Amino acid sequence: MIRLAPIERTADLSLTKTVAPASAAPGENVTISITVTNDGPLATTDVRVRDSLPAGLSFISATASQGSYDNQTGVWTVGNLDNDSSATLQIEATLTTSETVVNRAQVIASDRPDPDSTPGNSIAGEDDQDSATIPLQSVDLGLSKTARQNRANVGDDITYIITLTNNDTNDATDVVVTEPLPTEVTFRSATASQGSYNSRTGIWSVGNLANGNEATLEIIATGDIPGSVINTAVISALDQDDPNPGNDRASAEVFFAGEPRLLLVKRITQVNRDGQVLEGINFNTFVDDPNDPDDNASGWSQLPGGGLLGVPRISPDRVLQSGDILEYTIYFLSNGGTGVNGVNICDLIPEGTRFILASGEDPRF
Repeated sequence: MIRLAPIERTADLSLTKTVAPASAAPGENVTISITVTNDGPLATTDVRVRDSLPAGLSFISATASQGSYDNQTGVWTVGNLDNDSSATLQIEATLTTSETVVNRAQVIASDRPDPDSTPGNSIAGEDDQDSATIPLQSVDLGLSKTARQNRANVGDDITYIITLTNNDTNDATDVVVTEPLPTEVTFRSATASQGSYNSRTGIWSVGNLANGNEATLEIIATGDIPGSVINTAVISALDQDDPNPGNDRASAEVFFAGEPRLLLVKRITQVNRDGQVLEGINFNTFVDDPNDPDDNASGWSQLPGGGLLGVPRISPDRVLQSGDILEYTIYFLSNGGTGVNGVNICDLIPEGTRFILASGEDPRF
């Protein structure tokens, strides 16, 4: 007796999928290629494949080596597929998102059983399904920023220079840089090599930047408040993915010096008569002069004694006599937005008095 082996009545279908180009930017077209192969041993009929385009892909057209594709249902009706034969479908679509897109395809029907897959069950690892990932195209943009003047006075104009560079081999599209001016300065004007700058929003709409190119923005602003002012610009949007965010931000610092201001207060701090301090007057206390607001400035507390000393005038009931020796102390306080340099003070000796000694000539000082 001869025992015959059972005849395999199966059709082993497999599916592969690719996409070109490997990455894309929003608005660019991609081509998705699906290949379904029958590895036998028998031919099969009524083969159908589902490839529904996900969100982020907009259908343009489809070309099948056999059968037809319905972009509404996503079903490619392949029809009959002989043993050891293949059929292909190419779908052209537009990328409409700035996110990575994954597109899946799967055999959903065949008249012959498949020995290692079940049509339409979506079980990972079966060879009758495949997916293609469309990553967002990457572009490495870099931002730098300088100020033409690192130091300026309040009221001066300074110029910020922002340079945007495309360091990649791909083009960048719809690029936006955010450059809000700090509150310590007032906007005057802006000049962009391309695009436009909105001083109210701080948005520089650059637009497209080809690979290897750069764009610049110059902003002129006026310093309003003394002190150190840090201004930061950042790449805030583009259609592509930037793989190097470390160079997407840049800052410039400018120190604005305020107007110099010098206060002067003069006091009588001692009167000697016949070698003795004139009695009845306390020269070691502070007597406010209501007509001189400068003697109430807070900065006087830095003096060694903690403040001003002396009297602004001698009371009429303490009449000075010829031969009395008066000591005047002149106090200076710089309390402006910047230091004071090259100061010269003139203190004329009034009539009826004779100069004796200044502190610079007295070894006690």
